[in-house]
Amino acid sequence: EVDWGRTSRRVLTTTRLSGIRLDDREALLAAGHDLTEVLTKAAAIFFNQVFRDGTFHGDQHPGNMFVLEDGAIGAVDFGIMGRLDRKTRTYLADMLLATLAQDYRRLAQVHVDAGWLPPGQHGETFAQALRAACEPIFGQPLERISFARLLGQLLALTEAFQMPVQPQLVLMQKNMLMAEGVSRKLEPGLNIWVLAEPLIVEWMRENRGAAAAGTEGA
Repeated sequence: EVDWGRTSRRVLTTTRLSGIRLDDREALLAAGHDLTEVLTKAAAIFFNQVFRDGTFHGDQHPGNMFVLEDGAIGAVDFGIMGRLDRKTRTYLADMLLATLAQDYRRLAQVHVDAGWLPPGQHGETFAQALRAACEPIFGQPLERISFARLLGQLLALTEAFQMPVQPQLVLMQKNMLMAEGVSRKLEPGLNIWVLAEPLIVEWMRENRGAAAAGTEGA
């Protein structure tokens, strides 16, 4: 909770959290926490921040994330925040769908629709570059696939194709890398993004499915 008596225009003071660092495997097990449940909550928190809320904690390293006694996950230090408008979230969803389907022409078209691929750049060439970046990652076992590195590969193409840098996506990728690192330290055989799959499917259905299309056209 915010301590309004010690909060001003430039200072935010909140009540103290007492918990276990999110990456302290031994302490979490000793306290009786289920690691899969902890990671499932962490995945849901990350997904809901980015897609549902459009604003996310921009510095989600383990020193800022704690598992509380009741199993809830608490966060501190909100000095860096990322924001994604609804249009960007929609493009991200379309990119995710195209990437998972390994439909690189569609993935290239999403970049065009978003205005991220400058005029004069050849879409087919860009689609081939996307394939070259993504295929090696998809060749890995599911638990070893890093969606953060996949996003990083896509962002790395920006210079080659003279695309504008998307600072919020770079910030999101940094936090995805940290989340994956913590996940693999706690449970190496789990993929944190697979745990969030039900949320992803539901969000896609509500925002990119036929029902959403009907709402947008109404």
